[in-house]
Amino acid sequence: MAERDKFIYVAKLAEQAERYDGQSLSLSLSLSLFSPPTLCDLSWIMFVCVFNVVFSQALFGIMDTEMVDAMKNVAKLDVELTVEERNLLSVGYKNVIGARRASWRILSSIEQKEETKGNEFNVKRIKEYRQKVESELTNICNDIMIVIDEHLIPSAAGESKVFFYKMKGDYYRYLAEFKTGNEKKDAADHSMKAYETATTAAGAELPPTHPLRLGLALNFSVFYYEILNSPERACHLAKHAFDEAISELDNLNEELYKDSTLIMQLLRDNLTLWTSDIPEDGEDAQKVNGTAKVGGAEDAENENIDVSLKNRFEGCMQLDALAFKQNAIAIQYLSSLSIYHLLGLHTMMSSSGSESCCADVKIFAVILDLDGTLLDTESATKGVLKEFLAKYGKELDREREDKKRLGMTLQVSAAAIVKDYDLPLTPNQFIDEIMPMYRDKWLHARPLPGANRLIKHLHKNGVPFALASNSLREYIDAKISHQEGWNECFSTILGSDQVKSGKPSPDLFIEAARRMGVDAAKCLVIEDSLVGVKAAKAAKMKVVAFPSESEADCSLLADSVLHSLLEFQPEIWGLPLFDDWVDNALPVEPIYLSILYKNGCVSEVTEHGKSALPCQVSGVYFGWAESGMHKFLKVVVGIGQRHRLCNTMRNIVSNHISFSFNC
Repeated sequence: MAERDKFIYVAKLAEQAERYDGQSLSLSLSLSLFSPPTLCDLSWIMFVCVFNVVFSQALFGIMDTEMVDAMKNVAKLDVELTVEERNLLSVGYKNVIGARRASWRILSSIEQKEETKGNEFNVKRIKEYRQKVESELTNICNDIMIVIDEHLIPSAAGESKVFFYKMKGDYYRYLAEFKTGNEKKDAADHSMKAYETATTAAGAELPPTHPLRLGLALNFSVFYYEILNSPERACHLAKHAFDEAISELDNLNEELYKDSTLIMQLLRDNLTLWTSDIPEDGEDAQKVNGTAKVGGAEDAENENIDVSLKNRFEGCMQLDALAFKQNAIAIQYLSSLSIYHLLGLHTMMSSSGSESCCADVKIFAVILDLDGTLLDTESATKGVLKEFLAKYGKELDREREDKKRLGMTLQVSAAAIVKDYDLPLTPNQFIDEIMPMYRDKWLHARPLPGANRLIKHLHKNGVPFALASNSLREYIDAKISHQEGWNECFSTILGSDQVKSGKPSPDLFIEAARRMGVDAAKCLVIEDSLVGVKAAKAAKMKVVAFPSESEADCSLLADSVLHSLLEFQPEIWGLPLFDDWVDNALPVEPIYLSILYKNGCVSEVTEHGKSALPCQVSGVYFGWAESGMHKFLKVVVGIGQRHRLCNTMRNIVSNHISFSFNC
């Protein structure tokens, strides 16, 4: 085995074995810090710190020096590292420094609180501990800098050059987080130069969607925000990187898609977080000699940290409190196979802060999609294609249908289905055969929660609003013919056959705006599909998305992403307020689903594990359920998107349902 291969093997072995350094030292230190007579005064402070240092090392994998030493030996061979070798080196050092950075932040926060209280003795002990952590951080950073400058950068080219200059910028940024005075300024200057060099190389070597280039932009923007106290420049850099990547998202290969879109979401989350910190005059406070912010934004080294905004977190907590105040009482008098239908449900939602983005322009008109936005045609027609394919001896691929068809025009969808299932039909023959089956089902399509409410509200307040769908106009008319008042309320109705090209072309939305006599930039589009969101952005319009499970990518492009039309706040966009809230509760139309009660547990009756509810039915509801024995039960129902997690990334997942009963 070659020398290089031996070092790589040792590094991998150390990573897999999860050998941890410094545990004995930390445990010994903790015992001395807890010794009398300071135990009572300092135990709560030091417990936090010791727990963070010792147990986070164990939990997050602070590897023994074998891993770092092995990769340093590889670096000293003065050869360009492979992608795997770069990652091993990065992971080794990142894990060594990660827990210490977290410890320093916690200690700094506690120290500030103790200084405020005037506890000089406690401050002295905390400062000693903090300085020890700072010394460890300095040694780690200096160690990797020597390796980068003397061995890695001289041997690097192309992508590797970007990687190591970015890494250099990161570790000087870590130094600047806790250094003060001239030392902080020097670290910040070195970090800036390294990031700038990496950015120049990335622009020449990597596409805007490459995860490394996006990660560089993410970390460089965090540097501007946290180290230079420059939120405006941080936002400019993050937005520029995000916009560049969005413009080329369609060209991203599947191998890099997950990593790239994750970093893009982090860029967007940071933009949302930072925007409120930009002074009204637009000038940044350049305070290089100040103390780094404790806490702060997400970077590519901390991509699993959830930075939940305060208003969103409080809203989630309010929802959970409602759901779990009720006692879960078993309904013993019902048979084990009783089926319930939820009838007069109400939802409790926070009346503020549910939309993540505020509009920077007043909206004068609204354009609505139909299928999946206003009308639940998917649930009504879900068995049609399966039944049709069975006639030709074909089996429905549910996963493919969920991911590929949403938002397509009829002709495009028909051609794709004929090809994917190798049907002995032309696309036109397929349409002629299957459309009568769909027409019969459209009669049973129900409005999605909040659809009637929004239509009536816009119409009552004289807001121009249009319906623009990729369906043919005759199919739109058939779908809405049984929805009372809809046809008369819309200012205009457009199908894909009435313009040159359907979505994702902007033609539908541009024509709708023209017919309403409103500038496209003053229009708000409400959509559920990625192609619809793309069309709206291409038309230079604002867009709110209510994505289904398979269309979670909408969150990257849309100006606001919500779970349901019930969460929509028109006042954010300069439109009239809803006036139907009653004591912070919103009465809603009935929601129908089937659930099974058995052995004290309640679960939804699903088909092939897929919820019968559309993804847009989401939230916490309270009201009444009718059982098979005609008994009405008070219920609290949590439906949807893991609302308890308060996750800023808003990832759409399968509906889940939890119930609480109070008889």
